[in-house]
Amino acid sequence: MGIFSFFKKRGPFDKIIKRFEKGKELKFDEYLKLGDYYREQGLYAKALRIHRSLEVKKDLTPFQRARLEKSLALDYLNLYQYREAVKYFIKADSFFKGEDEEIRRGLLKAYEFSGDWESAVELKKELLVLNKEYSEEKIAYYYLLAAEDLIKRGNKKKARKFIKEALKLKENLPEAFYFLAELESDPFKKLEYYEKIISRFPFITYRKLVSLKNEFFEKGKMDELLNFLNKSENTYLRAFMVPLLIQKGEYERAKSMIEGLRHENEEDIFLNLILLIPSVELNLEEEVKDITNKIERNLKELNFICTKCKKEYLNYRFRCENCGEVKTLVLKIKI
Repeated sequence: MGIFSFFKKRGPFDKIIKRFEKGKELKFDEYLKLGDYYREQGLYAKALRIHRSLEVKKDLTPFQRARLEKSLALDYLNLYQYREAVKYFIKADSFFKGEDEEIRRGLLKAYEFSGDWESAVELKKELLVLNKEYSEEKIAYYYLLAAEDLIKRGNKKKARKFIKEALKLKENLPEAFYFLAELESDPFKKLEYYEKIISRFPFITYRKLVSLKNEFFEKGKMDELLNFLNKSENTYLRAFMVPLLIQKGEYERAKSMIEGLRHENEEDIFLNLILLIPSVELNLEEEVKDITNKIERNLKELNFICTKCKKEYLNYRFRCENCGEVKTLVLKIKI
């Protein structure tokens, strides 16, 4: 913001700002509101300096000090100093006895951004109950929100704990199994999780399977992978066998599988996408291998886009990092 546009927006604070800039003594309310005004204008460090100058005053009433602590907490929150924000929010919240909604929302953000998800979950529950919006499903999804953030922070143990808490509240939650697969190192256990979620996230899971296939190949366990897929009752997982069979040169078996799978669900777009290319001239070994590699490469290039803010991601996310909305990511197909 330019200095001239800033001065134009001062409005009712003109006189207070002029007195402040001239070093005149201001009343408590004037100092407090001036700091809040600077924060609203995005001048967070300046707001903090003004509010900090009030902390040394010993003649503040409990009500004034609580208001000051709230302003300081908001300053620190905007300056990404989350631990300090938590400290001041808690002090202010104690005085107002949980009745100031702005303080409680700010405290929740500070807990989330600082990674203190245990405290965040408890406060989230309180807020939902207070607003008569509580449901086990909402808390389950909030646990997953926590787990996703903890995975990014590298705290896999705690992330796993939150995922399990989510599953206690809502069984067969596909997003939960997706995160468990991300945390899992055993490729067979990954497959078990993918089997649970592929119907909900077919494109995502297929891309993960393409990467996992390489891991099985490097470990010399391709036969074990084929056996697992063959025993699966999931149509998509069995369809994933087709390019693997072609890779092994088992063309007749691959052709038989394509015919059987297409009869199971001829209208399934994703299933047809998997089976279409391997179906073309199945007797041409080199061409089929080349086409199969191309579709695998293209599937790796799928992007996800937030329906709220249009931010694009290479991988699926439970919450959009740009706008903060939950469950807004949809597939943007580049094929």
